[in-house]
Amino acid sequence: MLKKRLLHRCPCKKWENCGIINESGKLFFGGDNQGVIMDGMFYAKAAAFTGAAIAMGIGSLGPAIGQGLIGMKACENIGKYPESAGQVRTTMMIAMGLVETSAIYCLLISGALVYIGAALG
Repeated sequence: MLKKRLLHRCPCKKWENCGIINESGKLFFGGDNQGVIMDGMFYAKAAAFTGAAIAMGIGSLGPAIGQGLIGMKACENIGKYPESAGQVRTTMMIAMGLVETSAIYCLLISGALVYIGAALG
C-alpha cells in the first residue's frame, strides 16, 4: 500500500529513482529497500538548512526595522532643522552601518550553517 502511494507521487514513475519507507520507518533510496539509508544525516542536513533560513529570516527583521526608524528620524530632523543636514546625514550613515552589522553577522552564521549542511555526507 505504501509503495503504491509513493509511486503515485513520484514524478519519474520509476522505483529506482524514488524514496521508499520500509516498515520500521527508515527512508531508503533505490528499489525494493536496497540503496542508501538516509536516517540521521538527512535530519542533520535538514536542521542545518532550516536553521540557516530561520537565522536569516528573523535576524534581518530587527536591522530592517531599525534602519527604517533611523531614516525616519533623520528625515524628520532634516525637515525641522535644514541647516544641520550635513551633520544629521553623517550621523545617520554611521548609525546605519552599526545597525547593518547584526544583519551581516546573521548572514555569516547562516552561510556557515549552509556550508556545514552541504559538507555532511
